[in-house]
Amino acid sequence: MAIATMRNFNTLKSFDRLKKVGVSEEQAREFVSLFEESVNASMENLATKSDLQLTDTGLSAEIQALDLKLTTEMQNIRLEFKTDIAELRYEMTQQFSEQGKKLSALETGQILMQRLFFGGTLLILLSIGALFLHH
Repeated sequence: MAIATMRNFNTLKSFDRLKKVGVSEEQAREFVSLFEESVNASMENLATKSDLQLTDTGLSAEIQALDLKLTTEMQNIRLEFKTDIAELRYEMTQQFSEQGKKLSALETGQILMQRLFFGGTLLILLSIGALFLHH
C-alpha cells in the first residue's frame, strides 16, 4: 500500500495544498521537489516481491548447503571419535596385557621364592628333628 502511495505522489496537488495553507510559492516548490527526490531515492531501494522470492530461494539453497556441510562434518567428527576410541582401547588392552605378563612373572617369582623358603625351612626343621631323634 505504501509503494502505491509513493508512486502516485502528485507534485502539483501537493504544491497547491501547501500554497492553500499559507506556504510561499518558493518554499512549496522546494518542499515538493525535496519530497519527490526523497520518494524517488526510496523507490530505488525498495525490494519487489520477485526480489524477495529470489532472496528467499538463494537463502534456502545456502541453508541447505550449510546443513549438508554440517551434517558431513558431524559424521566425520563422529568417525574420528570412534577411531580414537578404538585406538585407545587397543593401546589400553596392550598395556594391560603387558602389565598382566609382568604381574604373572612377578607372582611366579614370588611363588618360587616362597617354595624355596618353605623348602629350606622344612629342611632345617627336619634336620633339627633328626638331630633330636639320634640323641
